[in-house]
Amino acid sequence: MRVPIRLFTLGVVCLAVTAKATAQDFAILAKEIRAFPNIRALVYSFNQNGQPLVLNTSALTVRENGTIVSHIANGIGDSTGRNVSMMFVMDASSSTRTGTTFPQDMQKTAIKATERLFDKPLDEVGLITYDNRATLVYGLTSTRPQFASVVDGIAAGTGDNIPDALAGSPYGAFSQLQNASNSRALILFTDGAPSLPISSLITTARAFRIAVYVVGLNTSLSDEVKLLADTTGGLWVENITTSADATVYTRAFAAHAKGLRYTEVEWTSNLKCATTVGIDLSTSSSSRTDTYTVPSTARTLLTASVTSLDFGEVQAGETRELSVMITARNGDCSLGSITIPNSRFTIVEGAISGPDTLSANESRTIRIRFTPLDSSINVSTLTIESEACDQEVVYMRGGFRARDRALRITSPNGGEQLQAGLPTTITWEGALPSDIVRVDVSTDAGTSWAPVSETADGLEATWIPGPATTIRGRIRLQRTAIDPSKIVSTVPQRDPLYAADFTRDGRHVVTGGDDRSVRLYDARTGEQVRIIGTHGDWVWAVACHPSRPLVATGSHDGSVRIWNYETATRVALIPASDRIWSVAFTADGSTLFVGSDSEVMRVNTETWAVERTRQIPAGSGSVPNVIYSISVSSDGSRIVTAEGSRVVVRNATTLDSLAGFSGHEGPVYAVAFSPDGSRIASGGADRIIRTWNTTSAQVVNVTPLATGSILSLQYATNGQFLIAGGGDATAKIYSPNLTLQNSLAGHAGLVYSARLDRTNGFIVTASTDYTARIWDIAGLRTIEDVSDADFAIVGGTAAPLDRTFGDVAVGTGVDRKFTIIENTGNSPVVVRAIRIASGNVSEFGIATPSTPVTIPANGSIEVIASFTPTATGQRSVAVEFETGSGTIRSNLTGNGVAPRLLVTPTVYDFGRKLANQQEEDLTVNIENPAGASAPVTVNSVTIAGPQSTMYSVTSGGGSFTLSPGQRRPVVVRFTPTDLGRFPGVIVIDDAGATIDPTVRIYGEGAGDSRIEAPVSLIFESEPCSSKAIIQTVQVSNRGTATLRLFAVGVEGADAGEFTVSGANNFPLDVAAGSTTSFSATFRPRTAGPKSARLVITSNALNATAGRTTVPIIARKDSLSIELSRSTVNFENTPEGRTATERLLLINSGTVRRQWPRGPINLGAFVIESITPDITQPGEQSEVTVTFKGGTAGESYNASYVFPDSTCGRDVTLTLLASVKSYIGCTVRIDSVRTSIGNTVTVPIHIDNKVNFDRTTVTSINVQISTNGSVLVPTGDTPAGTVTSDGQRTLTVSLPIPTSGTATTPLQFRALWGTEASAILRIDSAWTNDTLLITTDDGVVILDDICREGGARLLAVGTQSASITVAPLPAAGPVTARIGVSERGRTRVEIVDLAGRTIRTPFDAPLVPGLYDVPIDTSTMENGTYFLILITPTERISQRLDIVK
Repeated sequence: MRVPIRLFTLGVVCLAVTAKATAQDFAILAKEIRAFPNIRALVYSFNQNGQPLVLNTSALTVRENGTIVSHIANGIGDSTGRNVSMMFVMDASSSTRTGTTFPQDMQKTAIKATERLFDKPLDEVGLITYDNRATLVYGLTSTRPQFASVVDGIAAGTGDNIPDALAGSPYGAFSQLQNASNSRALILFTDGAPSLPISSLITTARAFRIAVYVVGLNTSLSDEVKLLADTTGGLWVENITTSADATVYTRAFAAHAKGLRYTEVEWTSNLKCATTVGIDLSTSSSSRTDTYTVPSTARTLLTASVTSLDFGEVQAGETRELSVMITARNGDCSLGSITIPNSRFTIVEGAISGPDTLSANESRTIRIRFTPLDSSINVSTLTIESEACDQEVVYMRGGFRARDRALRITSPNGGEQLQAGLPTTITWEGALPSDIVRVDVSTDAGTSWAPVSETADGLEATWIPGPATTIRGRIRLQRTAIDPSKIVSTVPQRDPLYAADFTRDGRHVVTGGDDRSVRLYDARTGEQVRIIGTHGDWVWAVACHPSRPLVATGSHDGSVRIWNYETATRVALIPASDRIWSVAFTADGSTLFVGSDSEVMRVNTETWAVERTRQIPAGSGSVPNVIYSISVSSDGSRIVTAEGSRVVVRNATTLDSLAGFSGHEGPVYAVAFSPDGSRIASGGADRIIRTWNTTSAQVVNVTPLATGSILSLQYATNGQFLIAGGGDATAKIYSPNLTLQNSLAGHAGLVYSARLDRTNGFIVTASTDYTARIWDIAGLRTIEDVSDADFAIVGGTAAPLDRTFGDVAVGTGVDRKFTIIENTGNSPVVVRAIRIASGNVSEFGIATPSTPVTIPANGSIEVIASFTPTATGQRSVAVEFETGSGTIRSNLTGNGVAPRLLVTPTVYDFGRKLANQQEEDLTVNIENPAGASAPVTVNSVTIAGPQSTMYSVTSGGGSFTLSPGQRRPVVVRFTPTDLGRFPGVIVIDDAGATIDPTVRIYGEGAGDSRIEAPVSLIFESEPCSSKAIIQTVQVSNRGTATLRLFAVGVEGADAGEFTVSGANNFPLDVAAGSTTSFSATFRPRTAGPKSARLVITSNALNATAGRTTVPIIARKDSLSIELSRSTVNFENTPEGRTATERLLLINSGTVRRQWPRGPINLGAFVIESITPDITQPGEQSEVTVTFKGGTAGESYNASYVFPDSTCGRDVTLTLLASVKSYIGCTVRIDSVRTSIGNTVTVPIHIDNKVNFDRTTVTSINVQISTNGSVLVPTGDTPAGTVTSDGQRTLTVSLPIPTSGTATTPLQFRALWGTEASAILRIDSAWTNDTLLITTDDGVVILDDICREGGARLLAVGTQSASITVAPLPAAGPVTARIGVSERGRTRVEIVDLAGRTIRTPFDAPLVPGLYDVPIDTSTMENGTYFLILITPTERISQRLDIVK
């Protein structure tokens, strides 16, 4: 329970209360411990008449952990309190009639005991009960003569529906309180710990200022229930077991809600190093105990940076040093000595020679040296003596793992008797606390083993024995000894990793994961080398090419991408129709196999073309046929795939199925071929690895059940072992016959991938703990210990019992007390959980004891079960019992039968009616179903309930008989004569029924207060500043009665940017015809539109559920533009030359900006274009600026202002240029056409010569490269050299004439080669002087080559390039598909009808093929454009119409 800060001025940190007292006349509600060691407690005490009583100092004794401490007691608060409207919400579920003291009786006693606290004339009290639905029993009223008798008459029902009791409409507590006249509160009783829709409940309670108090009866409360009380100004208490305790805490909660006086007790604690402190407050006649936890910040601590130091393997005669840092926390700490018992470990830095002190938060480094005498294992501890509350001990170890035999089980080690189903702790010694240990259990003295934990550390593991009982129990511990220096962890990412693989040389690893990136890491250091590339979704599969610097990555974005990991460039994109799960290369790297959600593909790794696709049939049941894993046989002839729950062998060429293996339960996640192809290993969700004979399809070996799914498998290339990555956070190494050899533990998440390098000496693991680890597995050794002797696991025999409810009418409910489980054995049975597992779950309920519960020998468990059928026919549920001896089930059944009478409606709300002015009639139809076998007699139709006088039966009542198919209307009238909510129940007395049909009715008598508020609240945008904008909101009362405003606030996603002021003293009364006003302030934090609404809660007759909502229309606009660079400097531009630069104009505001359409002349400069000329918010435009050229030695400047006429925040672009004198020319190769077999002359020109009179150069050397399979030099043209990829390189000397243009002819013979054209590319040009040489490449086009796909044919005039675009017309993004059949630079431009190029979406060198170019048209205006495809030899256009 907790106390709100507004009443307990220091602020309160409260704890669950264990309520124990000899005479319960006071309650400790909360304690303030933040100022520890100074403690304050809030105490409510009551006299014999139930009235609040203040305790003085002498009347109280305070003890902490049994020791008396001095204290002061003071009375705080008002002796009269305030008016309150209180709803009691009573638990009427069937479980309130179970236990030693019935929770139902505790509630009744407690509620009636509070009556004297509500003694003010305006105090209101109401009552709601809940079982499977809520019932308003007593509406809020200040006159309650029958209240106590109504409370006594409450009976238990079926089910448990707290949300309905609180928020149900119109009968829930919030509905009743939202229009209450006083301070509003409710006290909720519960004997369970339900899960609640906590967010909506808190929002409603706070909107109507309803304080929620909770009393937990025989139970702990859930965190949701506690939060509901904490955040609404209420309190909570749990584990109340007596009527006396229920009474005192309910009284205390009621007194707190009324603001009555309480006692504040203060004392100073001396227990500064305690963790939990027990307190006892007592008077001469009674006492009450409680506890509090000492704040961690109040305890002086000495912490160590590590708990273990593992020095690893150190040769005799050598040393190794490691450090630990100690730090004083929460205060100064006096230090004594530091002791290390083993002399092999010595302190070389940070030793303490005498008394010393560490100041608060001061640290000291202690460096320890390990000096072994031999290879044996040395262990020791470093202990620091200090005045800290907790002493730090650091464990140390060093030596060779082959000599490590220190692991020893300490418990259970033989002779113990353990109860099946009750947790026990397995402990060991001889290891560091950080060492990860595998724990197994045997029930047959070690013949077979089952895993308990794969990753236990801290020298202990918790284990629940069972379900098997035995007298031959043993525990086995195993630890893989690996030197810490042999484990490399990658720098952690921010998201999980799913795949990793070694590169071909083993020096690096490539990873893929949740962040969609593909990354390269150094396998020796773990440092990231580079990000290779990214996908559009998770990267799930990674496979490195065996001989090339390539990696294939498969993603859930539906693509496989091939990357060069050395250059971080994408080589190929292979699209698929579904998510990619697996990729695998053949051993020679010639083929890549890909597995997805629905298909397996074969890909040629020379062309990266998909050669064959095989669709996989959809799986049956809950296991889809997803290709989670692919493995390729070493000869490349077969692949094995994990397809759903089957293992399938396929022909690697045709992808046809050759064999299928079944046996796994659930999906298979991993498969692997043995190197000789005779075995296949498989594993999956069933946590078992199987090996199969590929010839006989028989299972060869099976592993014991693991603790996590098997997620990856791979054989060593020599076949000597198998590695498995798993959901238990380990990678395991198995022998070929599946004997576990070693377990690599250390990850903190699932290990989705474990892969070997080519030497079989290293393993890389990828984990959801955001890291990959590289393990050097040479010399691994497993250290093991087994219990010295047998221990026993005992447990009885649990027998379930089936029970039936018989016939129950649909829409009604019954409770039964059943024995549903018995212990027929001679030992106890532990029941760990009881739950309804399956069937018609919503129609049955069981009230069970708190678990775990122990059933003694020959004992049983009795429960109260409920059955409320919603349909006719046989109904049933399975009740599941999780016992120490296994999980068993019993069945509850019942038969739903049609009710004798059909009554509609069953619930009705008359709503709010003006008291003494309005009334409303309801027609209730009572029908004997047409299929009934006999007439039904109704003795009477009456209205029951303590507040039923507001209702009357005006017609159709009395006694009557209905024949089958006959209906009778009954009219009920609501005539409120007072203010408030009034419940009633229409009871139809069926002479032959066990349970009479009823109709729950509700109505409210209201005053005529009518709220008038603005239709909307509009805040004008202020783009040039973030100053607050204030609006006045007027609220008027257009009714004849007083309007009461309970609260005014703002809700919505951007509510934090609005505040309401000027009307804070709620509730606020507005007289009839009057108006009140307050201010709403908008303080924008970010730009953009705002989503919020003003909410006024009131008692207005025209309010909806007490709420009046005013939409807020507001936005924050900003006008802001940025330039990617504010100055463009054309420095040292050669004389006579122009120069062009591009920059970005970025719209960082929220309003679109439009710019002039160029050109914009600025003297020596011109802004050619701003594309697009409309820049949308968050988008950017490209600005093209050209310097027109100038005179050598001159400088030029200009500027252009991008204006902001609204806010005056102009952005200026500065243009600078300087012109230099130079000597230069252009070397240009012509483009020519020829036919195969002809000799072609290609001219090379030297032109555009500038200032050549200043140089003595007579020739220019150029290096030219071309396709050597197409062009062969002839005549005087140098032959050059041809590289392995077919490129020919030749060097030519070009003479420079004294005047005019020089032309040098080159001669080639055209051949039928690999391309339809050959580019003559000038790679470099040089002279023996400093010249500025520009170059233009040429091309030789073969006219008689067909450029379309397939084999080349002789053809003339065939167009080789193509471009199409879809969809058309365009309303959003489009895709241009371009086809090219020649190698070279390819460009796609978008031009408008004026011929201006407005964008170049693609510009890159291409090889022949088809390519998709995405084009975003969102910033383009409606109209007609053209896409221009420009290749080295062709120019093709495609129309693009944009219609938005």
